[in-house]
Amino acid sequence: MAAIDRYHHEQLSFLAQSGRVMEEQIEHLEELYRLAAIRVAALRRVCTDPTPDIAQLSKARHGLISVSIARSRYLQTVIYPLLGAVSDAALSLAIQDLDSDLATRRALSSRHVTHWSLDAVQADWPGYRKAVARLLRGVETRIVKEKSVILPALHKAVMTRAECRIPA
Repeated sequence: MAAIDRYHHEQLSFLAQSGRVMEEQIEHLEELYRLAAIRVAALRRVCTDPTPDIAQLSKARHGLISVSIARSRYLQTVIYPLLGAVSDAALSLAIQDLDSDLATRRALSSRHVTHWSLDAVQADWPGYRKAVARLLRGVETRIVKEKSVILPALHKAVMTRAECRIPA
């Protein structure tokens, strides 16, 4: 009986630890969302100038690209696999939709960056500003969609694990 109790205690301890790890993953994801919002605002701000400031534009573009890549990588390597382990058909479909949408948005972003070289930006600043405004709205829409699917699912998983926690 003592061996069974010890095994049960170990399982509950593992679940409790998993809950803490998931809380850290949520915090990291929320930080990536916060950084993305900052980078979107920075690029939007640079695009309010009447003429392009290429140095500031390059810095703002690079900042948004780097945080977008980090967020995408984190979603695909950590969050999607974690949520894929949850047996919820609706969540699985939502994750598949997000993953498919991510691939589409990456392709659009790549075409945008390829088309809008720094020379193209200087040649057509008003056109670039319109194009980047559309792109940034898409980024913001995507993040809202991610948050509405992923964060509730992660919080639910943490709460489920919290029910398994045992006193120290």
